[in-house]
Amino acid sequence: ARAALQPGDVWEVVGGAGVGGIIVREGRDRSSEEVTKRLATGALVRVLESDAGRLQYELLAGEGPSRGWVSSNLKGKDLLVKADIQDLLESQSGSQDEIVKPSGNARTALQQEDSDE
Repeated sequence: ARAALQPGDVWEVVGGAGVGGIIVREGRDRSSEEVTKRLATGALVRVLESDAGRLQYELLAGEGPSRGWVSSNLKGKDLLVKADIQDLLESQSGSQDEIVKPSGNARTALQQEDSDE
């Protein structure tokens, strides 16, 4: 079940690892002019428009042209996958486990306070 390409969604480039990324074109058609630089594997893009397996993107993070058209899959393989924003935020801000969960010592101290009452 492939996720639908919706404008505003953030996608991650997973294709083109062995060749420096995926091909970017100036226009919607696969026959439109190819941009010289590729969209690097691992780049994050926001979908501006989608049409028949093609998407116009805006680069958010990573290497590549700031805008262009790419194929979402090639020969049955996904070139982009929908990014999990929550995972991205956690990986950029460090481990959220350390921030959200109290340490074992804090839990023990709270339990001791409760038992003193």
